[in-house]
Amino acid sequence: MSIASAAHSPASTRPGRVATQRVVVHGVVAGAIALTVIEAYAALAKTAGVPLRAGLPDTHTASLITAGSFATGILVAAFWGTVVALVLARNAVRPVRTFTRVAVTATALSLITPLAAFGASLSTKLTLVAAHLIAATIMTTVLRRGIS
Repeated sequence: MSIASAAHSPASTRPGRVATQRVVVHGVVAGAIALTVIEAYAALAKTAGVPLRAGLPDTHTASLITAGSFATGILVAAFWGTVVALVLARNAVRPVRTFTRVAVTATALSLITPLAAFGASLSTKLTLVAAHLIAATIMTTVLRRGIS
């Protein structure tokens, strides 16, 4: 294929566009699956009597953790995970390996907030840590498939 014909080929047939669409679709799917699983997990935790109340370390007030709270966290993580996956898919020598390392590091850092949550019981903190780990596992696994 000549440079001229490549420049005029339909966007949907260019490898970069296909790879981008693949990663974005996997990001959306990862977010949807993680959101569904975490909402079910939160419902089970509430049913089990876990008091889902916590506050940021500097607020000194604990608030109810709602479905919207979980959804916001999942959407933010899915968005940034997809952005990182896109950048690495295009630029990294070993994108899947690099993405996994970044995701594990980000997950470890994300555990600081639930562990330091103000006014949260130990059961709430452990429930939130588990929620982070579950969501991260789902999103990392699905996004890795989108990169490869």
